Amino acid sequence: MADLVIDLTNPVILEGHLQCAANEMPLSLDADSQYFGPLFHDVCKLRLTKDQDGWYHTHASCRPRPSSLVSIRGSDEVKYTVVDVTHQAERNGRTSILEEVEISRAIFEVRRL
Repeated sequence: MADLVIDLTNPVILEGHLQCAANEMPLSLDADSQYFGPLFHDVCKLRLTKDQDGWYHTHASCRPRPSSLVSIRGSDEVKYTVVDVTHQAERNGRTSILEEVEISRAIFEVRRL
């Protein structure tokens, strides 16, 4: 099995991982900076939500499942968009996008209901 390598100098990639980490346990600028590289402080301050005690939490725009925004299989993988078309007529023809799924997950996880 290969090691997972994350580019901690890429703020987009780092943010996704910080949103997920903060969802598991709030982050501290002092205690957690050793794990997340040189952009950790900036990304926390700009993209996460700070509480009154100084802890950083997942931003509301990434909840309830920030992991759905991060691909651990690679960014080049083909993705499918899962669309809810049920009750489309009742919603004036509008559909709802549920999530984007990598092809490697789609063949196992997505099924017609």
